[in-house]
Amino acid sequence: MYRILLLMKQSLLQQFTQIILSVILLLSLQPSWSATERVALVIGNSAYKDSPLKNPSNDARDMAAKLRKLGFEVEQLINANKRSMKEAIRRFGKKLHQKDTVGLFYFAGHGVQLDGSNYLLPIKAKIESEADIEFEAVNAARVLQQMEQAENNLNLVILDACRNNPFTSSFRSASRGLTKMNAPNGSMILYATSPGNVAADGEGSNGLFTEKLLKMMDEKGLKIEEVFKKTAIAVNQASGKKQSPYIEGFILGDFYFNDSNVTIQQAPEQVTTADPDMASKAENRFWDSVETDPSIDMYQEYLKAYPKGHYAGIAKIKLKKLKHKASPKPVPQVITGKLTIRSNVNDDTVRLNGENKGSSRLDLNLKAGIYALEVSKKGYDTWERNLEVKVGREQTVYAKLKRITTSIPKPDNTNIISTTSNWKGSAIDETCGGVSSNLTLSSDKTGYLSGKGSDSEGEKYIIYGAVKSSGMSLTANGDDNGRISLSCNLNTNGTICSGTWFGSWPDNINCRGTFQLNAQ
Repeated sequence: MYRILLLMKQSLLQQFTQIILSVILLLSLQPSWSATERVALVIGNSAYKDSPLKNPSNDARDMAAKLRKLGFEVEQLINANKRSMKEAIRRFGKKLHQKDTVGLFYFAGHGVQLDGSNYLLPIKAKIESEADIEFEAVNAARVLQQMEQAENNLNLVILDACRNNPFTSSFRSASRGLTKMNAPNGSMILYATSPGNVAADGEGSNGLFTEKLLKMMDEKGLKIEEVFKKTAIAVNQASGKKQSPYIEGFILGDFYFNDSNVTIQQAPEQVTTADPDMASKAENRFWDSVETDPSIDMYQEYLKAYPKGHYAGIAKIKLKKLKHKASPKPVPQVITGKLTIRSNVNDDTVRLNGENKGSSRLDLNLKAGIYALEVSKKGYDTWERNLEVKVGREQTVYAKLKRITTSIPKPDNTNIISTTSNWKGSAIDETCGGVSSNLTLSSDKTGYLSGKGSDSEGEKYIIYGAVKSSGMSLTANGDDNGRISLSCNLNTNGTICSGTWFGSWPDNINCRGTFQLNAQ
């Protein structure tokens, strides 16, 4: 009996041992993708014409930098149109055709759902109705198809594109956020918020979801599920439970963004030559990304990750050149003001502080200060003024010169009729805008006339002439440098004189009209 029990005990022990070994073998077969090839496509669209977003371009740059630091080969697109997005997705799909490759697709920007599909919006999408979506946007399923065809076992899709639909007013069946998608085998889809809800664009330089995700990706030894779970908790708390990130799909095995058992090799400090064979694989990938987008941000990110890397010397030189080009050129200090000088006469002379500057058609840039301005012309009173020129200011000065009044010339005395009457009347312009004038004349008892006139625009005239047997012959000189000839015929009683006038002014202005004078 004892022998039988002993044999049974040994049999059970063997069976238990076999079970333990089977479990260990099964666990050893589960893959871990900590140190395999890692490729990523990162897209961030902010510059939408009708509904721009603040953070997606920042989100994409920061995510790309983080992934490069974690050993990913990254292609980065900022503010991409539809064609560049589709071509980048195609290139991304080709890189996945290796069994042990880990693929990651990240998109930040506007996304909409329509008829059960999710669409990612390029920056130049022209969408006026639902029918335009299929032609103007990129179906997110295109990314999943590339992953499914690649059969590379592990893929991640991260969509921070659950903002409000910017075309709600033109859609018949507008929906919030994104909808669920069927993740291919070995794939996980991470949404910034749950299906049908919207994500916050964020108050800082990153969207709320991406901000929290970037922090969790740095923690060592966390599986992807743990990274996302911690991200979801942080987002939910920070948003006051208004935003709850969502995960879809599953993977066979474990994936670590930052495996505590795997370290990315750094280049030896003494190495200064840019020999790719001596550089670490991760550093080479990072440098390839820098050469694809040789910007100040990229060189700075590289030097931050590899301060003494193989390409550090080159990066510093390139960075210095780019900063020199980008630095704003010094703006010359403005120490002058602009002075424009005009007058009512031609062929005048302008003097500033006694210096002849020519005629009054002047536009001068002068140092700030006080200037004595003189505008003169023979036969006119000199116009004078002290004025101040101020830095960066413009001013216009209009000098109005007045003709010097001298004794009125005596007209031709042929056929002058002696009269003691004074005359009043008016004149009408018939060709230059209908300006009217009032006229007043007095006689010196010998038939000679002198007087004044003024028109509806404020110009004044000196008038002189004589009463002759045929009528009156008059001349008028205006203070705007106009010269006018007037002639009229007397009625039979010698009390009314009606006639016409013709005048000329500077700048080839010629006008004519009628006038009438009545004896007083």
